[in-house]
Amino acid sequence: MLEVEAKFEIPEGGSPDDFTRACPAAGLELDPLETVEVVDTYFDSPDLRLRAQGQALRLRVSGHRRILGWKSLTPAGPDGISAREEEEFEMPEGPPPPLNPDLKPLFVVRQNRTQWQVQTGDGLRGEASWDEVTWEAKGGKFADRVLELELKDGNPEHFRKIASNLGEALGWPPATWSKYDRGLALAGHELGPG
Repeated sequence: MLEVEAKFEIPEGGSPDDFTRACPAAGLELDPLETVEVVDTYFDSPDLRLRAQGQALRLRVSGHRRILGWKSLTPAGPDGISAREEEEFEMPEGPPPPLNPDLKPLFVVRQNRTQWQVQTGDGLRGEASWDEVTWEAKGGKFADRVLELELKDGNPEHFRKIASNLGEALGWPPATWSKYDRGLALAGHELGPG
């Protein structure tokens, strides 16, 4: 499945209210918000074999749900929009299945996420999330905030226009980094193509 999302840097003093006030100018309607905690653990071999193949393996835990996911590492464009292949598998309750013993946790991404279902009057549907993020790795901890807008149903080019309108209404720059890139750097690995 293709995951298409836009990310925005949240400036000092930026708030979720800034986002909700900007939505009408971008053509977005919001459904009520919900808050969830998401913990992502990324795995790879010591020689970063998966990264070299342009992939990331992530175990996501949110509430009682555990989701194992493969993601391509296609970088975001200068507009902060990325289009990545992603496959996710819901894991049953109980002990997790064993992974290849060569795969070890690289870093953890903890997110306190406020999210809204969003739509446009012409049928585009998506999800917006205001993430308070903490990365944890052998290099320590790092915290930041990011606003994400993910396409759930609709035309990717129309989504690109809506995301551009939202960025203009907010006056916030696009975020061209990925959470994976930030975690990898904190774990002491070079960034750049896999």
